[in-house]
Amino acid sequence: MLLASLGLLGLTACQPSVQAGLTSGASVDTFHNPLRSNDSPDPFLFTYQHHYYLTYTEQTQVSLYQSSTLAGLQTAHGIPLWPAQCCHLWAPEVYLLPTPAGQRRWYVYYTRDYGVYVRVSSGLSPLGPYGDEIPLLPYGSDVSHSSAIDPTVLTQQDGRLDLLWSDAGDIYIARLSDPTTLASTAHHQLKATRLPASGTVFGCAIQEAPEVLRRSGRFFVTFSACDAQSRDYKLGMMTAQASSDVLSAAAWTLLPRPVFEASVATGVYGPGHNGFFQSLDGRQNWIVYHAKASAGSSYRGRTARAQSFGWTSDGRPSFGTPVSTATVLADPSGERP
Repeated sequence: MLLASLGLLGLTACQPSVQAGLTSGASVDTFHNPLRSNDSPDPFLFTYQHHYYLTYTEQTQVSLYQSSTLAGLQTAHGIPLWPAQCCHLWAPEVYLLPTPAGQRRWYVYYTRDYGVYVRVSSGLSPLGPYGDEIPLLPYGSDVSHSSAIDPTVLTQQDGRLDLLWSDAGDIYIARLSDPTTLASTAHHQLKATRLPASGTVFGCAIQEAPEVLRRSGRFFVTFSACDAQSRDYKLGMMTAQASSDVLSAAAWTLLPRPVFEASVATGVYGPGHNGFFQSLDGRQNWIVYHAKASAGSSYRGRTARAQSFGWTSDGRPSFGTPVSTATVLADPSGERP
């Protein structure tokens, strides 16, 4: 099974899994956060052919870090997917999607200079090669109000695709006629009828970095609230029935409280800009995110981290508390025989 991303996959067959800390003498294979010791903000992680692939913001290029174990990503060498380019390139996400001709190819969606772009692989390797840059929402276009950042893809049950992104601190959605083409210039503000008139959520004026989960006939869209340099950066969540018109703001319900936020007890601050992936055997659900070890206000020090999550009795994802970097964690299931 090709586990390209949870935005592409339904999760009805997944079993709940709750991450637990282990003692350093545990007999199972283990790892600890962060996944990379260097700055690695806006992480996105997917699995393919029994390997993990991690990417994150590197400003002038998009690279993939490949490993057969989650712990191995710490020392993996980045493989650039195309030559470095200018400027301000961030938040890449990689999906295996059908082309208009019915083939399957890898699509890299990313932000460059406050616009949204995509590139397509020429074959079935996520390492490329990739074709030329295709503009989806270039800066200052008629489609975008001002800027367009943090693209992600929602795959509907019938295979139709929608693009979600952030524009001037708000979350938007639009239909894609194919993975590289917006169906129209109309777009809808998901939270327009759900959030306070002041435009703030959890006391934050910024909502960005949407990410999609689908399970048991429901969509869950997480988003990052507040400024990414703040200790208060956190995740909120909206939900919708998968059978509803997800292009309508009325289809979405905003949960009243954050679903993942800083923990003084574990020394984790500003957790946000997340992604989702499954363990290599498809039995566990995991969240990847960036966070800091300092409560100070800075974009520096954001490192990629991961932990598994379970589900509440009413079917919502339950991410728990971001774990300390001192916590020893069991490897995702299916890594080793």
